[in-house]
Amino acid sequence: MNRALRVSVVLAVASGGLVAVAAAPAQSADADRDTCVAVLAKGETTPVDAACFSDFRALASWVTEGEITDAPREAAVAAGDEALRDDLAALDAVVIGVEYEHEWLGGASITVIGQDGPCTGELTDLEYAVVNVGWEFAPPPGQSHPWWNDRISSFTTGGNCWSNHFTDEGFGGRNTGFVPIHNHLGGMNDETTSIIWS
Repeated sequence: MNRALRVSVVLAVASGGLVAVAAAPAQSADADRDTCVAVLAKGETTPVDAACFSDFRALASWVTEGEITDAPREAAVAAGDEALRDDLAALDAVVIGVEYEHEWLGGASITVIGQDGPCTGELTDLEYAVVNVGWEFAPPPGQSHPWWNDRISSFTTGGNCWSNHFTDEGFGGRNTGFVPIHNHLGGMNDETTSIIWS
């Protein structure tokens, strides 16, 4: 990922509201990388970049290639930085969603960044998508399964996007329909394999 995009990602993740909870503390002794980010491009069906971190400070260090090593550990604290919010206003990259391991937007999370700006608000066009959420993350110790495949229990959206979660790879099987937030996926709990944002 180029430096400008990395900086826009850290600013987007720190921009408050939607992702202030994305850097929640670890929920278990095994979960040492609970703050994840995936960057999507319009027209692509796999992330252009993705990584997981123990906290927001580690994320900021990665994004800025080691230039910032003293950022707050929690995204909620970084979200209160007015200079970050001002810088974010001029950027194209936006948070289009946050996927959560547990219901009610809890547990480990992955913040999804749309590098090409917000969605149009039309639900008839496919703007961002991932054909399989089993992205190539290094999983936390003790976990051998693909990091986000069949793990999502709740989600929220941003950047004028709504999302549709599917049980099968390539946007097949049962789906949620396009919605802006889902606090509990019910019969689709821990079954999401592909997602479309529009």
